[in-house]
Amino acid sequence: MRKTVKCSGGFIGDGKPRIYISNHTCSRDAVAVLSALEKARPCMLVSQKRYTEDFRLRNINKNRIITAAGGVSTKWLHDALKRLKSGESLLIFPDDESPPQNKDSFNTSFVLLSLLSGAEIVPLYSAPRHTVFRCLSITAGKPILPDSTSALTAEMLKREGERVKSALSALANA
Repeated sequence: MRKTVKCSGGFIGDGKPRIYISNHTCSRDAVAVLSALEKARPCMLVSQKRYTEDFRLRNINKNRIITAAGGVSTKWLHDALKRLKSGESLLIFPDDESPPQNKDSFNTSFVLLSLLSGAEIVPLYSAPRHTVFRCLSITAGKPILPDSTSALTAEMLKREGERVKSALSALANA
């Protein structure tokens, strides 16, 4: 299957590490978004469950994937922070299927990573289309920096995560 990817928003290839937050439509689109961001040198943060169950993700170069195992392990957080500080970007799908007890921590991890690294968060929207030959159109929102003046609390992370999700919803409704 050949896909053409059209990106709008002027966010690719300027050399700044960013955290790209995208809606999830299907794993084919996850691979297409990752390839569309090639100039940004991204790696993808996915749950261990999704990585294990999705053969398409397992075919991506292992160096471009960070898997987040559940429980108390924070290795994935350290790996992602190290990559951001080395100039790489991250691609995260916040609606990724993570265990229910870890859903909030996975969904706000991009806010914490942004605060620790200084990387901007860029919401991306790809319209779900389920035809064999299609053009995938990706729209980027304005980069967001979380409020670093507030105390770092779980409530603050959740509030800033909701702000990013609202920006993503606005792209979907545009």
